[in-house]
Amino acid sequence: RLEAKIDNHDFQLKKEVFSSIQNISKDEWNSCLGSQGAYDWEALRILEESFSGNKLEQDIWSFKYLIIRNQQNKIELATFFTSGLMKDDMLSEKDTSLTIEKWREEDPMFYTSKFLAMGSMITEGEHLYLNEQGKMKMEAMNILFKTIDSLKKEFGAANTILRDFHAYNEENDDLMVENGFVKFNLPDKYVLDCKQWKEPSIIDNLSKRSQKHFKQNVRRFKDDFQVDIQKALCVDQLERLYDLYLNVQKKGMEINSFPLPFKFFKEINHSDHWDIIQLKVENDENKNDSLKTVGVIFAYKGGSIYTGGMVGIDYDFNKRFNVYRQAIYRFIKQGLTMNYSKFDFGFCAGIEKKKFGASAVQSCAYIQMNENYKVESIMTGTFRKEVGNEFTAIV
Repeated sequence: RLEAKIDNHDFQLKKEVFSSIQNISKDEWNSCLGSQGAYDWEALRILEESFSGNKLEQDIWSFKYLIIRNQQNKIELATFFTSGLMKDDMLSEKDTSLTIEKWREEDPMFYTSKFLAMGSMITEGEHLYLNEQGKMKMEAMNILFKTIDSLKKEFGAANTILRDFHAYNEENDDLMVENGFVKFNLPDKYVLDCKQWKEPSIIDNLSKRSQKHFKQNVRRFKDDFQVDIQKALCVDQLERLYDLYLNVQKKGMEINSFPLPFKFFKEINHSDHWDIIQLKVENDENKNDSLKTVGVIFAYKGGSIYTGGMVGIDYDFNKRFNVYRQAIYRFIKQGLTMNYSKFDFGFCAGIEKKKFGASAVQSCAYIQMNENYKVESIMTGTFRKEVGNEFTAIV
């Protein structure tokens, strides 16, 4: 429910803070942030359900929604925050995370802290709506920073992360530094925009080099796959897809985070806003089951963007059938059938995504560390000695 409505010093702006998206008008929220990514009203409702009531601490998040209005009741600023447990090496170098993950085999909570994030660890895109034409822009931002300070105290957050801003914006950089944040570049994310395509087929819009790659590594295997897009999978089927997701998640160290809870995938399974695209091949192992699922894409049907949320791969079949490349192709093809012209591929694996015409988008995060020596030691490269001493003490 509505928790706060606070006028600022000149009574020209008012702040509203909510703990659930269900207490906010769906149309109003979607008009601000509904077209940016997988965090429109319905997507956030699913996230709230998925990250509540779980057994593991890292699978429980708190949500806060901030709306700032002017005297005419028009929205000047809107965003949302999540708070939970994060890995302190989330944005560190891949080799650093690989080293720390070995220690986490003994202690899964090793080098973890409470976070406060604008957006969430799942969603990607511009999580901040700001009326750039409004006369109260800076006043709204000041209220935002005061709210962040208040939420940090409420949740006991050691690290605050404001992420997915444009990488090159001096105004943002100056404002964040003034408020105690440090800038970090994020891995490139990849977006495909088909609005300028002259032909409807994918291959006709690729460069000659990419067309050759498509013929050799994608089209050649197309007939080996059966594609299923179905709803309400049984638990055994969903668990198989979850295992495929974990295969990929364990390898994704560019942004090192906890795996998503199985409850999230159960929520997706019954949502009309998500596609579960299964890639199946003939099963040589079991004659009773003629097809084996070797890949899956969980894709969100947003207002204007088709978002590839998660992918799962059976790596025993990947080399033989080029499963990952086939997954990208089927993701694009499915989106095109629903008349989407913009596709969000997420972070990492840029070489493969560029071969399908995707472009890299550079973004950054701003981080504020409240005397968290662990993150500082990781970022400055002095963590090895400190982590080694701490780990010795633990074991």
